[in-house]
Amino acid sequence: MMVVAALAAATAIASPAVANPTTGSISGILTTSGGAPSPHGSATLWTVDQDYVDHASINRSGRYVFSGVPAGSYKIEFRTQDNLR
Repeated sequence: MMVVAALAAATAIASPAVANPTTGSISGILTTSGGAPSPHGSATLWTVDQDYVDHASINRSGRYVFSGVPAGSYKIEFRTQDNLR
């Protein structure tokens, strides 16, 4: 199992229809060092002070999505299985 950690100074962005945004989403595509999608695995999102934690699955295209995320700074850790296809 391969573990990849990333520091995301991400600010959640809510829908423009909301007057005072308090939540949003964080999403992306996890890729290998060669640029190919890294399928199947998990992503864990938490605030720097660790008062918010969420988990998401990584699909076969390498995509992950966290929804309903409060605004703030986050860390993301990715876990993948190299030979799972």
